[in-house]
Amino acid sequence: MRHVGSNFSLAAESPRKNPFPYDELASGRSVYAYAAGNPVGRKDPTGLTSYVITTYDTALGISYGSHSALFIATPGNPSFLYDPAGDYQSGMRGSGGYFEGPDASLPDYVMYQQGTGSQVVVTPLDTTAAQEADIIQNAMSIGDKRGLTCANSVSTALNGTCGITPTKFPGTLNREARGSSCPANY
Repeated sequence: MRHVGSNFSLAAESPRKNPFPYDELASGRSVYAYAAGNPVGRKDPTGLTSYVITTYDTALGISYGSHSALFIATPGNPSFLYDPAGDYQSGMRGSGGYFEGPDASLPDYVMYQQGTGSQVVVTPLDTTAAQEADIIQNAMSIGDKRGLTCANSVSTALNGTCGITPTKFPGTLNREARGSSCPANY
């Protein structure tokens, strides 16, 4: 069911309010022009989406969240991948646990994690440019704490963005991200 003033994004799996005023309906302008008339199949043209990445592994037949990471691609800025307490590109890892530019590739990261035998879930968060800048700054400040700190580091870097609260568990972080409430950024 579709209500005037809202649309459903399959990518985000959450209803989002249409940012265009209702009077545009009467003017004949398409309220879905931002998505070339295809609000279901197109993504936010501003590119303001952050991604919480969660890996799942199985032990004794039980699946569990085993790792958390974060990817941000802000238009006009280098891509940013935060992999705290991880082992992605271990030969070129700096002390911060983050990668920028061509080293920060979401498809490469997902393929790497799948190559280790993990199932990978990528959950989008609609973020604003200011939120993305804050998240990146927070991640750089937190750095690459080792041990079982990945979910705590990622959730702390998000610092309440979209209602996400700090947690020590990757599966909990993924559930919070899937159920999060972010403002539309179009």
